Amino acid sequence: MEFDLSPEQQQIVEVARSVAASLAPGYVDRDVSGQFSWDVPRMLGKAGLLGLNVAVEAGGEGAGELMAGLVTEVIAGGDRVAGNMPVQAGTACKLLHSYGDPGLASEWLPRILAGEVTVALGLTESESGSDLASVMMTATRSGADWILNGEKTSVSLSHSQSVIVLANTPDGHALYFVPTDAAGVDKSPIRDMGVRSAGRAIMSFTDVRIPASYQIGEPGNGFRSILRSLSASRVLVCLITVGVAAKGIEDAIDWAKSRESFGKPLAARQGVTFPLMDALTEIQMSRLLCYQALWLADQGKDFRREAAMAKSWVPRAMAMACHEALLTIGHVGYSIDHPAQLRLRDVIGAELGEGTENIQKIILSRLVFGQSPS
Repeated sequence: MEFDLSPEQQQIVEVARSVAASLAPGYVDRDVSGQFSWDVPRMLGKAGLLGLNVAVEAGGEGAGELMAGLVTEVIAGGDRVAGNMPVQAGTACKLLHSYGDPGLASEWLPRILAGEVTVALGLTESESGSDLASVMMTATRSGADWILNGEKTSVSLSHSQSVIVLANTPDGHALYFVPTDAAGVDKSPIRDMGVRSAGRAIMSFTDVRIPASYQIGEPGNGFRSILRSLSASRVLVCLITVGVAAKGIEDAIDWAKSRESFGKPLAARQGVTFPLMDALTEIQMSRLLCYQALWLADQGKDFRREAAMAKSWVPRAMAMACHEALLTIGHVGYSIDHPAQLRLRDVIGAELGEGTENIQKIILSRLVFGQSPS
């Protein structure tokens, strides 16, 4: 791997740092309000940070997955929810560009990349969980249209103007692009402990009629297409947690330098500094594993092992780092007005999304042993 950034790449990272610095002061307030702020995606879109891993011919920057990861990590240091937006935008744009109807793609891609709209992913169902092959939602052909019936749970960015769902057809799984204002679409908000300003909901679909052109790819390929798209995004999600934890530990170190206990700075106490040094080490190891996975993706090489390793280990390790930062800052960090407690709550959510730790270990075991553990 090459660690030196070109001047152009360094400039992109500096833009991301500037955006993160602008977002950081409102991070806690947006969580307290529990309301999605459209200023955030518009700021990211204006800065050109929503399409780094999207092909140039699709309107993106074509900078690759590793650059998307570097930027995602930086943005998440300012606001964890904002860090997720390049990931979600990139996944939606790649699906529409690679498999979607050209007319549908040309209508939505520029708006997604500008931050004017967001696209949610409706994959999880209450009965199937991480087992996407067992989804029960159905898509039935009716003349020139498709009729969708079913329910999706844990839909993040539920305020979105559209959602991409995975459904069953007589010919296998397929993906569909569904405007959320279509007749028959209903949302029930979920009250979360973290990532609250992103919004999460249960979405039900009752005889929802969409044009045939809103099908993404061919029936039978939906499951494979979504898994291919999620391979890189789960690594980007890991880098979100790295960015959040790194900022948390940075704040904890500054706190330990400035506070005194029993006549000495906290930074002079091994009981304070050693756990923070352990966290710093795990942050760096996590970062490098994620960078390697995304570098392999950019080289067109198989990175499934590295992606599964990262997702099975990094979010939990970063949650522990955020926990250590909170303990270092103490009762002040436990206040709802302090970002330390919010970082911990927000990072825990990443242990659930994009495939849990145990799911990733099953994937990794299949790759290593050629079979799943029982």
